[in-house]
Amino acid sequence: MSSTWKTAIVLLLPFLLLLLGSCEEENPKPEKLIPEDTYINLLVELQLLESYRSSTPEDSTSIDSLKSIVFTKYDATQEQFVESHRYYQKQVKPQKERISKAIDRLREKMVAEGLMDSSVIQRNSPRSSPR
Repeated sequence: MSSTWKTAIVLLLPFLLLLLGSCEEENPKPEKLIPEDTYINLLVELQLLESYRSSTPEDSTSIDSLKSIVFTKYDATQEQFVESHRYYQKQVKPQKERISKAIDRLREKMVAEGLMDSSVIQRNSPRSSPR
């Protein structure tokens, strides 16, 4: 091995160890963790509110009161949701599954409201496509 490579390895090794150490970040469970199913329902409801907010930006007061109603409905606070979201988000693979479930529930709500044809769900569902 040439001295250039040895020097590069010696210089990069501490950096790589530091990088690997930061990837092993602790993910302590919040004291008041929202259960997964409730968390997914909150994701759905909050996404619906965000969609409404983007379509009617001048109506932010109503959105804030609706958001309060949603948190009350699920017996949670916004702070609990944020802490739970941070916790769940660090679990990458399970979080992808939770997001997929939330998307499925959003689609089901849209079909129930007549905003989407149920055949669209079958065509676009990640679970219905071959892997």
